[in-house]
Amino acid sequence: MPLFLKKLNQIDEKKWENLVLTSKYSSFYHTLFWAGIWEKPFPFCEALFFVLEEQNYLAGLPLIRFKKKGLLSFFSMPFGTYGGVIGNLSEEQKIQFLRRVVKFGTEKKHLRLQIVDFFDQNKELEKLNFKKIPTFTHTINLENSRSEIGFQKRGYEQSLKKELSVREIGSLDEVKICYQLYLTTAQKHQLKQVKYPLKFYENLFLSGANSNHLKWWIVSKEKQIMAYQINFVCKDTLYYWDGASWPDFLPDRPNDALMGHSIKWAKENSLKFYNLGGSPEKAEGLIKFKEDWGGERKNYFIYERQSTLGKIQKAVRKFL
Repeated sequence: MPLFLKKLNQIDEKKWENLVLTSKYSSFYHTLFWAGIWEKPFPFCEALFFVLEEQNYLAGLPLIRFKKKGLLSFFSMPFGTYGGVIGNLSEEQKIQFLRRVVKFGTEKKHLRLQIVDFFDQNKELEKLNFKKIPTFTHTINLENSRSEIGFQKRGYEQSLKKELSVREIGSLDEVKICYQLYLTTAQKHQLKQVKYPLKFYENLFLSGANSNHLKWWIVSKEKQIMAYQINFVCKDTLYYWDGASWPDFLPDRPNDALMGHSIKWAKENSLKFYNLGGSPEKAEGLIKFKEDWGGERKNYFIYERQSTLGKIQKAVRKFL
């Protein structure tokens, strides 16, 4: 069966959407929505797709190519907890598929190729000299009684007494306020580098206006935005992606208000899972917050294959 490498504008939207919807191990991060928001705010990024195609797309692998100083890296998918090949392939077919991908990266003199494997479906990558990196997230099973425990939290009860208002974001001006919250949080945690420019958030908002994938909620009191939470929706799962709050308003418990709102909305819309996103291993407060809302730890893996050039670059960085 022929395997094609396509750019975003070469993808048949209906065929790819059908592949995502019918694949058991697909996620929001496999959608064209997520692939499509990268190129505009990040000129050094390009969305690429390996597609096994006959009349329809039988299998596919989305990638974001990063190009910096003439050097290439490929990620499936960046800044999310999912990626990898989707479609119904046998183990041997998947290995052949991935070998073609590795060959492509080698020909392009890449630094590294990284594939996120949330469902533990890409063990074949170890046979292709990928390093297996463990990581974790927290998920809430919305059909389990544990998904209700957060509503008994003192913090959530306090947020109800504060009469906070939760609604969907409505304008680019509000996006700018949320972005300032993002920058304030990054500064608070002393991050050396800000991951996302304002254009990324603006593109996310504008793309989401014509999509059912985005649920971007803000919480306010007396018209003052206190916090925001960005979620994505795909199939039976709600995905937490980003959020922040003004430190001065933390006593009003806006984050609890947003979490309660998200879980209620997900249940009302018959979703089954809420992925709360990854956490740094030492972020004990964040981990406790997720577990207090019924989140259960879910281990998964990131597979990474570094070229010789990539290994040299990594070694050099250690001495700088």
